[in-house]
Amino acid sequence: MTNNLYIVQEYDNNGMPFDEALSETEYFDDADFGGDAEAAAVAAWEAAAARGGIWKLLKIG
Repeated sequence: MTNNLYIVQEYDNNGMPFDEALSETEYFDDADFGGDAEAAAVAAWEAAAARGGIWKLLKIG
């Protein structure tokens, strides 16, 4: 079984990620969520996007 890491990160208008000191980057690891962190990551991404700005949900795995 592949262990995935999901990252919810804010980007500026030039497509560059904000420094973590300036924006709340969130990490979701499958190992911490019983093998499937995707639902939690999507919920966090939706909540962040609702606050405004440019947010991306990245999947590594």
